[in-house]
Amino acid sequence: MKSYTAMKYLSPNPNPVHLPKTPAIHYIIVGTHYPPYTNSKVVGPSSEVQRMFVPAFLKTNKCKLFISGHAHTFEHFRKANKDFMVIGGGGGLLHPTLTGREARYRDLYSGNNRMFHYVTIGVQKDSMVVRVKMINRDFRSFGEVHRVGIEK
Repeated sequence: MKSYTAMKYLSPNPNPVHLPKTPAIHYIIVGTHYPPYTNSKVVGPSSEVQRMFVPAFLKTNKCKLFISGHAHTFEHFRKANKDFMVIGGGGGLLHPTLTGREARYRDLYSGNNRMFHYVTIGVQKDSMVVRVKMINRDFRSFGEVHRVGIEK
């Protein structure tokens, strides 16, 4: 299996996006450390990521999921029918988030529990399923708190 870096195939300039033209690739997941969107009270959204990655991501049909970290929380946003997730709750102090009228962006994760978490991604016949598992309050087990199906 070949490994590609995002910048090799996603270009920040207005020229057409360069992607492998193979029908075997149905989904492209883009990941950056800094989030283009976040409601974290500790760190802000990255205007550089918004400028350098988001336009090509939105233009590219096969780009389905944009994941990032830096903000130590879980958040799920949707822009132009594309999914953006901040999955920074794997360690370190958790960040509180802006909510209600203070929120910069509408967060699709409505749970009150924003604890340590991990994400699994599975591909089914015609969709990719993203599951978020968060540590339970007993700190001994994880439970699924959010699930998203993303179609081809």
